[in-house]
Amino acid sequence: MASELSHNKGISDVTHSVPTTSTRILSRNPHSSLSSLDDHQKNDTLVSMQELIPTQVGSNLEVEAGIILKLLDIASCLSAEKHARKPCVTVTLDDLIFENTVKAGDIVHFTAKVSRAFTTSMEVSTSVEVEDACTGMKQRVCRAYFTYVVQSDQGGKLPLPPVYPNTPIELKEFLLASERRRSRLTRKVSIQEKKLVHQPHSSPGLIQSDTSPPTYAETVKVVVPSYTNHHGTTFGGQLMEWMASTAMIAALRFAHKPPVLLAVDSIHFRAPSRVGDRVRLRASVNNVFNKSMEVGIRLTAYKINEEERHISSAYFYLGVRDEDFNLINLPKLTPATEIEKRRAAEAYGRYHLRLDRRTFVNDKKIPLLDPSSKDQFLPLVYGNISSLMKLYTLTGWQKSDSNENRSCTLYQYEDSQFFALKCEGEIAGVDSETGFKLLQQSLLEDRKTWDKLCISADTVKSITNDDVIVRLIMKPLDHSEKIRDFVLLASKRSPIISTSLDPYAIAFSSVELDLIPLDPSYERGQVISSGYVCSQIEGHSEKFNLCYLHQISSTVLPFVATDLMGLSSVVEIVFIGLQKYILGLIAKSHSEDT
Repeated sequence: MASELSHNKGISDVTHSVPTTSTRILSRNPHSSLSSLDDHQKNDTLVSMQELIPTQVGSNLEVEAGIILKLLDIASCLSAEKHARKPCVTVTLDDLIFENTVKAGDIVHFTAKVSRAFTTSMEVSTSVEVEDACTGMKQRVCRAYFTYVVQSDQGGKLPLPPVYPNTPIELKEFLLASERRRSRLTRKVSIQEKKLVHQPHSSPGLIQSDTSPPTYAETVKVVVPSYTNHHGTTFGGQLMEWMASTAMIAALRFAHKPPVLLAVDSIHFRAPSRVGDRVRLRASVNNVFNKSMEVGIRLTAYKINEEERHISSAYFYLGVRDEDFNLINLPKLTPATEIEKRRAAEAYGRYHLRLDRRTFVNDKKIPLLDPSSKDQFLPLVYGNISSLMKLYTLTGWQKSDSNENRSCTLYQYEDSQFFALKCEGEIAGVDSETGFKLLQQSLLEDRKTWDKLCISADTVKSITNDDVIVRLIMKPLDHSEKIRDFVLLASKRSPIISTSLDPYAIAFSSVELDLIPLDPSYERGQVISSGYVCSQIEGHSEKFNLCYLHQISSTVLPFVATDLMGLSSVVEIVFIGLQKYILGLIAKSHSEDT
């Protein structure tokens, strides 16, 4: 929706919808600890809708994707407005992937809740499930993230109240929202870098060339009052429905077979359209990737005798299925003009950025990196941070048998998927911000000083101010084993806003780099995910909690074998060594001040 950009028209305009919302007033202390989160508390911004759409279907009795987008937009706006208590404006939609289809007679469940509020924007996490009315079986259709703002009467953005997660799952979404926001802000640069590396460059231009390609589709809609909200601006869900329909026409002209919507890379609302405007939607196939194609859609709005103004851009992925519901190979697209070549190059960048992100987040293979290509690190960094935050928000840790007199506590987590260790303890004398600076110094500069297993720790390459490649060379526990070396991506993160629920963190995961080839004298170790998290202890201005987390891989297992056997813990000993070193740095700093 795009309310001044676009605004929700209201749930009353949707037939058969049954919204269910919680109305509890949030009273939990915003600085309460992780352990105080309750799995059974409801989110105040949660919105649930059930929809039965027996008639609005396309081929094969499938519900048209535009209808799903429209209803998803309604749910997300309701959630945003429950939090802001004011009319909200949609800015973006991204990361939507259709996993299943909706057919006539299915019951569709829409859920939305605000995962995080920043200073003037908030992220709304949404999902869609389909329920077979006969069997009761549910399947996920898609999930996506919306960004909303609240605009003042003068057009500026209004500040938003913070969001406080109630459950460990909500805390995970809360923490990852900042990384998703970071990815959105750097995404455009990464797309351009991939475009320059892999495709020919040409000058900028509009989506429509002088000679319309055979995949081109254009639609003009008149904005009438029934398409708008009480402000007179076009309901964004309606714009999304028009986008999907126009994209379908372009894809049909290219493939000559009925297409299906597979994903929405992004929709960005730039300006509003109002009652009386003509909205022109232009769409064309930008590039083809074997079994999917990207269709770019550009929306402009104008009144009679006025110039067109750009109001929105969107990128949809579509494909064609055979009788067995499998995607088929698509014809090759050959760009002819400079504008078409530019669009194809940018589409390539968007496609591979999505592919890299999905690979690095979901696949635990160690990626081979090109040090000259910064765009490759964006999805890898996201995967690095998200893996650590998933460990940090896990519940069900089991306390290990250890010496109660030690300054830290060791925990284990095990399920059918993986095994992990957690070691945590308190450090007094400074706040978490200062403690995090000392932690960085201890891990990235002084590690050889305090870690008895560390032979060397060097920064090999700086990617950004917060992301570097480091190499560790570690002594073996058994003299019969080789020395181990680790090549790791280290990603540092500080809170966007000051809250104990938004900790300081350093995440580590293994990468491969041609600059550091395998050395036969070393055994190359692998780290799936590990890192340190610093969080302020409630009620103590100069005391913070330090937590180390490590997901175990087979190559690291010898280092923690004694932990698993209940004997002296290598992880615990190293953690205590780090604690003592940081306390020494604190004492030194205090003595210098006096």
